[in-house]
Amino acid sequence: MRLRPYSFFFLLSLGLLLIGYFTIQEDSTLSVNLGDTYFVAAYRSFFFIMASILFGLWVIYALTDRYIYPLKRGLIWIHVIFTMASLAAYVYLSYWELWYPSTQEARPFFELYEEQMTKLSYVVLVFLIGQLMFPLNIFRSVLLRARRGMPEEEFD
Repeated sequence: MRLRPYSFFFLLSLGLLLIGYFTIQEDSTLSVNLGDTYFVAAYRSFFFIMASILFGLWVIYALTDRYIYPLKRGLIWIHVIFTMASLAAYVYLSYWELWYPSTQEARPFFELYEEQMTKLSYVVLVFLIGQLMFPLNIFRSVLLRARRGMPEEEFD
């Protein structure tokens, strides 16, 4: 069996499930500040939701690659790398660095929080750019299949 690039989504989803179940305390929370709205969710739920999304991406990639048209490996790798790197950076910045800062500076907490939110904004931007590769790749594969002149009865 050949390991395809999108198989990392399956492996990462299993890893997130295991990390979320065995290492995250039940009472730890993830706080997201969006403008004037403040969302608080269980940190364990964040891991389970991300694992579900990554598993869904793996299923969609596997079905598309097998039944529609082979997808471009370069775009798959960009999507996988941007997704995995941004998730790792998000988990590091939101969980580890906020509670265990590398430098014990005597700065106001608000200043540290503002700096943290700026970093997280850049991570989310990289994540969204990486996610654009997924629909672009599927659109490319559908266009190539249509250009190759598939018989009409296959499209019904």
